[in-house]
Order: sequence, then structure tokens, then C-alpha cells
Amino acid sequence: MVPCSLHGLTHFLPRCVCVCVCVCVCVCVGQPCSVTLGAAFGFAAQGHLDIKQEVNRHPSLCLTSCWHCHSESPVLACPRGRPVSLVQLGWTEWTAAEIRTPAKRSLHLIVLCFLSRSSSLKATLGIFYIIVAVTIIITQYNIHFSSMEVTPVRTDHRDGRFYVYLDHTLNFGARQDVPTHTSWDAPIIWEGMFDPDLHDQTHFEANSSVALAVFAVGRYLEFYLHNFLTSAEKHFMLGLSVTYYVFTDYPEKVPKMELGPWRSMKVLQVEKHPRWQDVSMMRMKTLAEFIESDIRHHCNYVFCFDVDQVFTGRFGSEALGDSVALLHAHFYTLPQHRFTYERRPTSQAFLETGDFYYHAALFGGSWENMKNLTEACLAGIMEDKKNKVEAVWHDESHLNKYYWLHKPTRVLSPEYCWDRRLYDINIWVTRLVWVKKHYRQTRV
Repeated sequence: MVPCSLHGLTHFLPRCVCVCVCVCVCVCVGQPCSVTLGAAFGFAAQGHLDIKQEVNRHPSLCLTSCWHCHSESPVLACPRGRPVSLVQLGWTEWTAAEIRTPAKRSLHLIVLCFLSRSSSLKATLGIFYIIVAVTIIITQYNIHFSSMEVTPVRTDHRDGRFYVYLDHTLNFGARQDVPTHTSWDAPIIWEGMFDPDLHDQTHFEANSSVALAVFAVGRYLEFYLHNFLTSAEKHFMLGLSVTYYVFTDYPEKVPKMELGPWRSMKVLQVEKHPRWQDVSMMRMKTLAEFIESDIRHHCNYVFCFDVDQVFTGRFGSEALGDSVALLHAHFYTLPQHRFTYERRPTSQAFLETGDFYYHAALFGGSWENMKNLTEACLAGIMEDKKNKVEAVWHDESHLNKYYWLHKPTRVLSPEYCWDRRLYDINIWVTRLVWVKKHYRQTRV
């Protein structure tokens, strides 16, 4: 019941203000409205009231019985002396249990205000409408993340470390304009679907650590590496432990950088292949080897990036998952028959159909899944070499084949790797963007 202290409000506050306060209490804490209204008018706030007993004291409130004690339709005595049933007003009969819902209690109060002669109640109705409007606005603002605050976080303890699962906290209804999950129920991450603070805090408490692998071979180092690393320091997995693994044929040319807390860099020398296609494909071999020998001992998650792009916005822990793929910006709105899969059956990357077209500019996941992915793609590439076949889009073709056979558990929307030459109203933010390509200078 409403606390008896509400009775004291009438001693020093205007009656209409008291009613507004009690209406808020009624809606928020779920108390019977007859008691709440009675408290506002100085009635004794004790249990269910027989308001008929108060008619003589307050003729503007003409109820024939307590609404909460009877299952029949409540009947109001109109100020003009004519009884009016709520059924006659357009409502069906409400049982005692139904009447206790906050929305219907609010309707009771509104009906009372309409049928009353009291100017204070009429003023109350206007103020009540304002309260309702503000409440709706606040509710709409907070509804996106209401479920996130009460849903427990799930973790998986593997290899002495915690792996965090927060997919159940995502608000899939926040983006009605785009697909937000796959046919196998993996989330497609868009701006507005996740609570960044919840993800960051949870991963921080779980000591999540991320390896960022990037290949800067030949003149790619000169044209792109500095801007890539500088932007990553501003936007990539801030607040988490990050290790940059820079693979290059010229370690001495890697720019010296001052890194933030919990961030470090390892520069590793790799062989320079005569063709850029081989550099792209053979990174699978290099990654598989270093995941096994080094990365797995230090990091939970691994991401591999192309170097010819820059971070422009938050690229945070919401992107972490067991197996993470990226929708290609140029293909995610196109029909499947236009996807540039490898269509020749002679290649190990052959795909007759698929789910999406994934971009090899970035891919990631737990170190276990990344090791499996790189080894599987490498096996396909080496088999093609043996058969003198080269997939149409090299390692990207093999990556799409792998994700067809082994569905990713998390898919990143194109906002995580966007081409600014494109326009799309669905891209609210950009987190990583393509930069100008210097193919004549770099692909030599």
C-alpha cells in the first residue's frame, strides 16, 4: 500500500500537486490507485478503501464502491447525478486482478478527473499528461539497453583465460533498417545495437587481450604503416591489452611510436615474395606459425588487418568474438549472383553459393579459431598451387570458402571497413576506412 506519509502531503502542498505525486507513485511502485488518490485528498491510507463512505465529504468524487474489491464493472456516479459505467465509456469489464496493472490504474484516475467538478483535478489531468509524456520519452531513450543491465554476462574459461559472450545483451530491434543477424543466428554488429560501456567493462574485467596483426611488405610500409598504427592507437580496443604484430621485410624502417598503457609492439621480419598476390596469400602461413609459437601465449583474440586503411572511429570490444567476419562494403546490398566467389570447380576456393561476401581486409576471432582458419586457407592455397590454379581473389576467395563451411559467430557490418566513395544512408558511423590506393608504386 501507499505509505501513510503521503497523507501528510496535503498539509503543505496544493491538492493538485499531491495527486500528481501520488499518480507517479501509483504508476512506478504499483499501488492501488484508490488508496493513492485517497492519500492525496487526505483520506486514511489504510488498506482498500470504501470510497462510498467518503462521498459525503468529497461530493466531486462519486464512486459507488471500491474498484479493487469487486470483479464487476466499476460504476461512477456522474457529478450531474447519472451513474456512468466504465463499460459504457468503451472499456470491457475488469477483474480485480486486472485492475491492479499500472496502465489501468492510470486510466481510472483519468476517468475520475474527467467526471469530477473539481478544478484541482482538472489541473491535475493536464500535469499528469505532461508527466506521461516525459515518462514515455525517458522510457524510449532507455529501452534499448534496459535488458543489458539485468542480463548476466556469460564467460568461458579456456587456456587459463576468460572468453566473454555478450551477444544476449545486443538490441537487435534498434536497427530496423538493416539485417542484424544471420540465418544461423550470429549477430551482425551495427551502431546502436550494443552498449559500449558494458562491453568494455566486461572485457576489461575478464582481462581480454588482443593481437593486431598487420603486414607491411615492400612499399606498403612506406605509404601506409605509420597512419595505420597512429589511428589504431586512437581508436582500436582502447582500454584493453593490445599487442601489435608488424610483419615486414624491413624491420628497421618501422616507425618508432609512443604507445599507450597496456599496449606493445613486436616487429617480425618476413620474406618478401615477388608478387603482391603471393604476399597476400602467404600471410596465412605466417599467421598460423606465429599464432602457435607466440600469440596464443599472450592474447585471447587475434585480428588481421590490411595496412592500407585507417581507423576513424571506435573499433572496440563489441567486435570481439570466437570467429569474426566482415561484410564487404561493395557487396552487402547486392544479390548473391553478383558475389565474386571463385566459380571454377578446379580451385579449392570454389563456391557455387554462399551466405554473404566477406572482405579479407580484416578477419579475426579467438586464437584457436584463427589458427584453424589460417591453416585451412593455407591448405587450400597450397593445393591450388600444386594444381596450378589461383583463386580469383586469392586469399579472400579461400576465406569466403572457409566461412561457408565454418559459419562465423560474429559478423561486422561495413561500418567496420568502409569505402568513402560509396554513399549509404544505413552507415551511421565509420570505424575503419579505405585510403587512397597507390597500386602503381606498391604493387611492383
